[in-house]
Amino acid sequence: MEMAQRALEWAPIITDMACFHAQQCAEKSLKAFLVFMDSHVDQIHDLGKLVGKCDVLDPSFSNLHPLVAGMTRYAVKDRYTDDWREIL
Repeated sequence: MEMAQRALEWAPIITDMACFHAQQCAEKSLKAFLVFMDSHVDQIHDLGKLVGKCDVLDPSFSNLHPLVAGMTRYAVKDRYTDDWREIL
């Protein structure tokens, strides 16, 4: 019973951490594709914009827009300060 209670107490933190890592995985994967394609990689965390850049190079990325729409908010907020004014 005690373990179940502790798991419930940690659930919001664990969920936030899982969302952060999922966002980071998507961001790094999109940026890796852009590097592979010899495209400039902007210092942004906005997954919608990154998918848009990838979509120009390969139209199959267009189906990712709805999947990444809510993920950007889990990015690191203080790494590139300028792009947060556009997101918020």
